[in-house]
Order: sequence, then structure tokens, then C-alpha cells
Amino acid sequence: MDWSQVSSCFSGKRGDALVSAAQAEVVKKIGKGSFTLPTVQVDATTVCTGDDCTYAAIAKHLNKDNNLRNNDEDDDDDAGIRYFFASK
Repeated sequence: MDWSQVSSCFSGKRGDALVSAAQAEVVKKIGKGSFTLPTVQVDATTVCTGDDCTYAAIAKHLNKDNNLRNNDEDDDDDAGIRYFFASK
């Protein structure tokens, strides 16, 4: 991957548009209040934040009721895991 193209996109109007869209998605899913980064949600429920986000903490919620879901489709309504992180 050519990093100069990625950097150019990120620094331009498209990067601003993508960050704005991401911000709107975070507000929609978490709200406008303060939250710790990273914040990980499984099935729309926050399962860990900050240093508590370990593999074991997340896996515990994925295995809840022994019901792992297969999310092969790129459909936000069906997504099982959401990971929020800082950018720009």
C-alpha cells in the first residue's frame, strides 16, 4: 500500500468527510458523553474500556450463551463487535 496516497486522502477533504461520518457513527452508537478509548461493544453492549480491554474480556462476551454469530456480511445492523478508537 502506498502510504503517501493514504496520507493525502486523510489530509484532504475526503479524510475530513470520513472523520465526520465516523464521529456521527460514534454519537449514534455511544452518545455524546465522554467515554474511554478504546471502547469495545459486543452486540451493542459496552463490554470493556481502556486497559480492561483484553482478549479474555472480549472473548468472554463473545462466548456468552455459547452463541457466536457469524458476521460475514458488511451490515452495520448485524455487526457483533464495534471497536471505537481515536483518529485525526
